[in-house]
Amino acid sequence: MAEPANTIEPEEKEAVAGPSGPSVALGNRFQIFPSTPITEMSSATVRAYVATDTRDPGLPRVALVCGNELPARLEGAKAMKSIDRPGLLRLYDFGLVDWPGTTGKRLALIYDFPEGGPLWNQSGPRDAWTPPKLISHLLSPAASALSEMFLRNVIHRAVRPQNLYWLDQARTRVVLGPCLAVPPGYDQPAAFETIEGAMADPEARGEGTRADDMFALGMTLMAFAQGSMPGGGLDPEEAISRRIERSSFDTFSDMNKLPAVLMDAMRGLTNDWEGDRWTVEMLRGWIDGKRQQSTQTVPPLLRAAKGFRFGNREYKNARDLAHGMGKRWEAAARELRNGNIAMWVRNTLGDQKLHDRIQASVAEPTGDPNPTFNDATIVARACILLDPMAPVRFRGYSVTLDGLGNALAAAMRKPGMGPIFADLIRSRTLGAWAHFHKMAGGKHSPPNGFVERLSKWIDDPAPGNGIERCLYELNPNLPCFSEMAAGMWVSEPDHVLEALEAAAGSSRKPIDRHIAAFLAVHAGADPAQIKALMNPEQVDVQGGLSILRLLADLQAQFGPPSVPKLTAWCAGLVRQFVDGLKHLPLRQSQIGQLNKVSEEGDLKQLLDLVDNEKMREVDSWGFDAAKEAYAAAEIEIVEIRGGAKARTAYAIRTGKETAALTAASLSGVVGIGSLLLRLF
Repeated sequence: MAEPANTIEPEEKEAVAGPSGPSVALGNRFQIFPSTPITEMSSATVRAYVATDTRDPGLPRVALVCGNELPARLEGAKAMKSIDRPGLLRLYDFGLVDWPGTTGKRLALIYDFPEGGPLWNQSGPRDAWTPPKLISHLLSPAASALSEMFLRNVIHRAVRPQNLYWLDQARTRVVLGPCLAVPPGYDQPAAFETIEGAMADPEARGEGTRADDMFALGMTLMAFAQGSMPGGGLDPEEAISRRIERSSFDTFSDMNKLPAVLMDAMRGLTNDWEGDRWTVEMLRGWIDGKRQQSTQTVPPLLRAAKGFRFGNREYKNARDLAHGMGKRWEAAARELRNGNIAMWVRNTLGDQKLHDRIQASVAEPTGDPNPTFNDATIVARACILLDPMAPVRFRGYSVTLDGLGNALAAAMRKPGMGPIFADLIRSRTLGAWAHFHKMAGGKHSPPNGFVERLSKWIDDPAPGNGIERCLYELNPNLPCFSEMAAGMWVSEPDHVLEALEAAAGSSRKPIDRHIAAFLAVHAGADPAQIKALMNPEQVDVQGGLSILRLLADLQAQFGPPSVPKLTAWCAGLVRQFVDGLKHLPLRQSQIGQLNKVSEEGDLKQLLDLVDNEKMREVDSWGFDAAKEAYAAAEIEIVEIRGGAKARTAYAIRTGKETAALTAASLSGVVGIGSLLLRLF
């Protein structure tokens, strides 16, 4: 039977000050107070602040304000906005705010404020919870919350003791804490990630699956049941090694402290074999009294009697060795080239097929003369062969395929990191991972064509492709990283023209490689349009019109209604069309219209003004007609001169020559001029 709520022991809770100082608005409803932080809900990359709600001024809110270092989970935020269910901390709204003391905007998420504070607000040992309390105040609300999220195809990926809160001051209602302000799994201690998740870099753990949340809940249950954090004080590499050899449950559990009644639930939830791990439905059945089977927790593993000495450790299985090789990839490349690793696999593990594959992967050329690239590639290939369930290892980085986008976004914020991830994609190891992961029975293969598209983009150095194209394709909600967009959060097409407007007002070109790739991804810009934008000084009339069509379409779809600086810049590109008009009155009229449209900032009007094939045809036809009239006049002059002997008055002859030339010219020009002015 669950313990009544009033038996919960009181815990110390940090007092949170009321709102004070200047505020920042999110929409018309919420005010955020930068001078009133909430430290217990803040992290290294996300800061929490007191917020107020104009609709419910008496109820406290908390605002999580994100930095620009890591991408937030905006798709998850859209799915979870305004969902009010037991076990969930309600997300009211999210959006961009002008944050004081920073350049540009920040993303803020507004949540209910958990007035009772965190369930676990310390890192050291604490009193263990009893089984009834664990069921009523941890498992039941967590299972309810996860079920609601799973229905909306959102994975939490931040289930841990420090991210559980008492929603009310009386501490009767438990909710899962926020999870959308950072990449999935980013803030998770390694013990609360599966073995594969713990092997990956925090920003590269990927969206994961429901099974990842169930594992994290199992480890959270273990922490409260034994009164200590799993893995505390254990070296991270040693922890991975023990988990591979003995299972996560055996590595982190203190059997002397765990109650027998919870053993099935903990073993089922923390099963390292995903196929046998408990689902949320199985957990809810167990809570309701239905007995659930708990199977073995260690995946099949081939162990060697004699380990392979590498670095300062001895490795006795392929998974553990692959993890060590990824950490020390330069030394691993030497061991692979001299055949020592393949020999150990054949002679000690007894796996001839794996030996042959490793040798073949080392011998396979990379097509690149760079020795660093070659070493990193052969190590990545060998690690995949040794452990196809693990993340891809490349030059010391460990990345899951569905975490590649977040990892790339974090890397591109750091100088010199982009080329490393470009090499990772060029190495074709992502495709090798997908192949051997599937062969080994893995269920996390990428969508069809995923690897091929990345390879196509990375192999094309032209603007609009390359590593920048990969970045925005993998992160659809990521703001544009261009320095030209500094001070603006360009994450959707409707933000692009605002940034281009600002850039057009400077002496710089309006776009760089980042904006080019962003336009290719979000606006469907083709290579010709991007090339023209990147090199406006080399643009001909057709190139200028191509640029103008792209930007006019963006403005028509997304706004803003006026971009005068950008329109004036585009007018400069297509001015040569107007200057090329032969009919002087029409040309002067068009120049006046050009200036007027530029001031109004309407790209569509500018496009309509200059993208006029009929005008060009009539102007050209009129010019040809004028030339013909002029030629006819010259013929008439010749005839007049030929009959000069019959004419005695020089003045009369000269007057007629001039009259003929003038009349011919005027008849053509005036005639076509009248037509042009009537038409345009």
